[in-house]
Amino acid sequence: MKKTLWNKGWTVYSDIDSQKKAVDLPHDAMREETRIPGLKDGTQTAFYPGGIYTYEKTLDVAKDDVDKTTILEFEGVYMKSSVYLNGEHLGGRIYGYSDFFVDLTGKLKEGKNDIKVVADNSQCANSRWYSGSGIYRDVWLHTSGDVRIVPGALKVTTLSLDPAKVRIETEAVLAEGVDVVVRIRKDGAVAAEGKGADLELIVPDAKLWSAETPELYEVTVDLVKDGEVLDSDRDRFGIRMLSWDAQKGFQVNGKTVDLRGGCVHHDHGVIGAAEYDAACLRRAHIMKDAGFNAVRIAHHPASKAMLRACDEAGLYVMNETFDTWFGLKSPYDYAMYFLEESDKDLTDMIRVSYNHPSVIMYSIGNEVHLKELDKAAEAANRLVGLCHRLDPSRPAINCMNPLMAIMGGDKDPEAKRNDKVDPRAEGEASGLTGSQLANVLITYMDKLTMIFGNEGAMKKRDAAMSPLDIVGFNYATYLYPKQHKDFPDRVLLGTENFPKTVYADWQDVKKMPWVVGNFLWTAWDYLGECGCGMTHYGKAGSFIQPYPTISAGCGNIDLSGEITAQGYYSAVVFGEYTDPYIAVHPVPHYGEKAFTGRWTQTDAVRSWDWPGYEGKMASVDVFSGAESVELFVDGRSYGKRPVRECIANFDVPYTRGELKAVQYDAAGNVTGTDLLKAPQTDKKLALLVDQNSLAADGQDLLYVTVEIEDADGLRRVSASDSVKLSVEGPATLLGFGSADIRQDELNPYRSEETATFHGRALAVLRSTGEQGTVKVSVTADGLKAATASIAAE
Repeated sequence: MKKTLWNKGWTVYSDIDSQKKAVDLPHDAMREETRIPGLKDGTQTAFYPGGIYTYEKTLDVAKDDVDKTTILEFEGVYMKSSVYLNGEHLGGRIYGYSDFFVDLTGKLKEGKNDIKVVADNSQCANSRWYSGSGIYRDVWLHTSGDVRIVPGALKVTTLSLDPAKVRIETEAVLAEGVDVVVRIRKDGAVAAEGKGADLELIVPDAKLWSAETPELYEVTVDLVKDGEVLDSDRDRFGIRMLSWDAQKGFQVNGKTVDLRGGCVHHDHGVIGAAEYDAACLRRAHIMKDAGFNAVRIAHHPASKAMLRACDEAGLYVMNETFDTWFGLKSPYDYAMYFLEESDKDLTDMIRVSYNHPSVIMYSIGNEVHLKELDKAAEAANRLVGLCHRLDPSRPAINCMNPLMAIMGGDKDPEAKRNDKVDPRAEGEASGLTGSQLANVLITYMDKLTMIFGNEGAMKKRDAAMSPLDIVGFNYATYLYPKQHKDFPDRVLLGTENFPKTVYADWQDVKKMPWVVGNFLWTAWDYLGECGCGMTHYGKAGSFIQPYPTISAGCGNIDLSGEITAQGYYSAVVFGEYTDPYIAVHPVPHYGEKAFTGRWTQTDAVRSWDWPGYEGKMASVDVFSGAESVELFVDGRSYGKRPVRECIANFDVPYTRGELKAVQYDAAGNVTGTDLLKAPQTDKKLALLVDQNSLAADGQDLLYVTVEIEDADGLRRVSASDSVKLSVEGPATLLGFGSADIRQDELNPYRSEETATFHGRALAVLRSTGEQGTVKVSVTADGLKAATASIAAE
């Protein structure tokens, strides 16, 4: 079918603002709400309220097109969507992360047709993280004649590697004399071709897809009659095969792979939940730079944009269905609909994932309740069975928290479906939900979690675990040896692991072949679950924090996309960063006890910029995979220290000079150095642009980093200047802000002015679809303006 991106020209209004506003999709309506400091359960949504959002657009239909097959595809609408054509309800979806179709065929009229989409996100909180609201993913218009390929039904399966053989299945509506012509191309050249709706082809000299070699092919299918192409479809795919067992671990193309994983939610910081190809590709590449080779999409199906990005960048994906089955973790979450909707949503997740080589496993749940064992076992068998029927090439996993497993869910969550809720109501939170309670216990009473979530407790729940191909454990590495003893053929995976224990957890992966990897919580900081990774000095803080906290604050990569000191430590542990890395604990807090909790590995930052603290002592960590490290301050050695768990610590005086770390192997040979200089006290503005041009397609994004630097170009990490941005030309400012986990603004990221954090802020610009020159300028009091020009073409 002809596939047209249908993102432009919409209007939107809400239940409290009837004024229609022009928008281009994707659009996150929640980010445009005003934060409410006293919002009930606001820590889950970063203090943004939900609401009901109505989108409208006109579809013009010519007389000759009235009877054509016409289908709308929505890649994601959050949530409880209803789609109307000329006032008639034709479809929608409850789950906010599912790709779905609405068939308009036979109901169109000549001329203008009114399309209305209502996204009802009024029952809040319905998520434990920032969900966004509205049509936040792409919309497509599919049109064709009577002969057509069913949208979303083209499947490519790797059958063998030597020789490389693939099967191409095309679901189509055909007529007499119509041929199904299939071609496989690599870099534009035809690698294999044939005819048939169910066809097997040999691909000569095939290049295999893996995270290390993300080689992609394109398949095109044309429906041809008498030389005329009546319909066509295409998709990218990779040639690769998976296997897994307790002896060899997880294998890709016959090679054992240890999964260096990180979990991510779907928001993109300053631009909210709106999903763009450019944002996802940037995320995938930065994760690779941070040493990850795998990503767990937590806890919902990934967008098509994210899967495309992981295919291209080379990231293994655990695609996940649901955060909950029977028991509510938030007052109005998916548990209300699980029994009747889960098969449909899992089916669509597998359909979307099928051709993406990056997807290596399907997760059927996260930290679900297993107390009602018969009920849970039935659900596990049903969902795993569906995975195996629809796609036997990938394993099914369930990500289980032993504490959550012993808890019971709500007796009748479906009864809450019709509750009338004011999404902007203020008040106390709904109390500790099961998930929050489990996290508090894990944080402060880890021995208690081992007592109640012990091996005996998990063995009693084996009926819900035995259907799985791989058993995932969240925060339960202590179960690995006992699980292997009781179930020697079972494959295990750490599906959530603390950054605090990444070294010890990674040693388990290296020495236990039946443990095939770890997924850190979390790879990338995210909006909502406010402050769970915040550092407190002097005394411990609570698991979550009040307004103005906006993000979790526990990422290996911060909200702006910068790899943190914690991120570099993990990369050193993984063996993916081989030089030493200097990180300094905040000098103003030297001597104080830092409470970082389990979701943050360190409070250290990469900075030797602590004005006013000259002569004070500083605690310095050097992350290294070597035998020993020597630290120099202004050329003076402060000794050589052995490296323990990839860290060597030094106490040294702070100076406005430089730190130098030198690492040595066991024979005393230098194997790497790191240098960290104190910037001068002067300041200037700088703009760093992530690409040289912007595609004039209305969808491409430009990431512009604002930095406060000294005259030599060293970043002033201590700077928190207010900076103002202006944009001229064919681009609009989509979001502007910093990585600070506290945003003392009711409408952050939406204005042209923000304060830098660690001397840095991030602006995201969107193409308008026109060609020309985009000029970006930034100003600050007392500083010379900085400008950058980028071609939109």
